[in-house]
Amino acid sequence: MDRDRIAGAAKEIKGSVKEAVGKAVGDAKLQADGKADKIEGKVQNAVGSLKDAIRRSWHAVLVSDLDLSTKRRRSLTRLSRTDNRCSDPKTNSRSCRSSERLDYSRTSQ
Repeated sequence: MDRDRIAGAAKEIKGSVKEAVGKAVGDAKLQADGKADKIEGKVQNAVGSLKDAIRRSWHAVLVSDLDLSTKRRRSLTRLSRTDNRCSDPKTNSRSCRSSERLDYSRTSQ
């Protein structure tokens, strides 16, 4: 929750109290000040709500981008694992099982 929302809500309450006291006492200036504080609080609360919405949407974009990059990284890791399944990184030789080797004996010459 943004600080503007909290401050705006406080100003709204303060404005409502001022307006009520102004009505009860019959003081038009106090009543007008209360209405002005109330409107100012509503505007500040709306600004805070807008900031929260922007922050939430920006966070959603960042999280979805991170999820996509993680998925890409995982798929690339899977691809590299399948490409190197016959390789021995220590000796740099390809020692596949016979079922994984290509059969060149059937090719025509």
